[in-house]
Amino acid sequence: MIEVAWPGQSPRLRFDTQTGLLIRIECGVGSVVLQLDWADYRDIGGLMVPFKWREAGTENWSVKCTEVKRNEPIDDAVFARPAGN
Repeated sequence: MIEVAWPGQSPRLRFDTQTGLLIRIECGVGSVVLQLDWADYRDIGGLMVPFKWREAGTENWSVKCTEVKRNEPIDDAVFARPAGN
């Protein structure tokens, strides 16, 4: 792991030494340290995309993708407001 930081400043970036991919960002938010982690990178059309990420700090949550598409058309109807809203 390689860590990049600027003296006395946020954020700190951590990279995997084997792949060169970003695996963590840490930054101070008031008295809380916010940590974002990325993992399970996969090649999607020539772009390395993390399929897992999580946040720890102000909140704790995680996301695990089962499918990622790149440059796929999206029907405008997907963004329409539901009836009655």
